[in-house]
Amino acid sequence: MRAIIHGWSALGLGSRLITVILTGVAWTAIPMQHVRLHPEFWDPVTLTDYVAVYSFSVALLLMALSLLIFRELAPAGVNVSALLVVAAGGFVVAGVANMLEDGLGFRALGPVYVVGILVGVVVLLVAAVRIWMSGARRTSLVPAVSVVAMAFVTVGGGLLALAPWLGLAGLIIRERQRP
Repeated sequence: MRAIIHGWSALGLGSRLITVILTGVAWTAIPMQHVRLHPEFWDPVTLTDYVAVYSFSVALLLMALSLLIFRELAPAGVNVSALLVVAAGGFVVAGVANMLEDGLGFRALGPVYVVGILVGVVVLLVAAVRIWMSGARRTSLVPAVSVVAMAFVTVGGGLLALAPWLGLAGLIIRERQRP
């Protein structure tokens, strides 16, 4: 992992850190919106509703990007690269479909969103289990806690997502500072 992180340029390091931190922040913002503003995600009418829809879509897209970064840092000997790419693809499909379905009213894309989110969540859970079984228990918490946070996002679960993504950012910084 250290060799990979040291191979990143300063711009590459910064963009990866910003992405993983924003992923945690985006998932944390969703339940806060829900508690304070009570948005209607499925049939938006007000500006607050639309902000909630697009916030959720952006969180899904940031999750996809962060999973590709996490893929670079996955424990050696654990073949989860393909799983993380498939999960990221599922979240991209879900994020774009959600923007178009709920944000712009293309109701026919509802099933596309459902398939994308199911693929993303199930495959990410499989990746977390594979990482856990390899002995890299702490590393497996990033995808595992992310799945739990997503499952309970509207009832405060999104707050859980901040910890693993900030933890990953901290790990990246720590490894970059080591010689």
